[in-house]
Amino acid sequence: MTNIRLTSGRIWNPGIDPFDAQRAAEHHRDQILASEVCGCIGCEAIFPPSAIEKWWDDGQTACCPKCGLASVVIGSASGLPIEAEYLSMAGEHLLG
Repeated sequence: MTNIRLTSGRIWNPGIDPFDAQRAAEHHRDQILASEVCGCIGCEAIFPPSAIEKWWDDGQTACCPKCGLASVVIGSASGLPIEAEYLSMAGEHLLG
């Protein structure tokens, strides 16, 4: 995996496909409910799956309980790191 220059000028080498977060953030209800912890690539909040109250796409895509955005929540069952630095970098890369 090569380095990615983010709009802020930061260099990110995630060691994984950075679009994995985008793919893991949609149509993922079963994966979210199987997760120990979730994170938002929009606002970088970290929370338990039980905090999610709103779902889109016929109840299949979680909305962040903090910022309310859909298609930005990833769960630990995806295998992606639910850590502040990863959420920040993935958010900047995917949401610009």
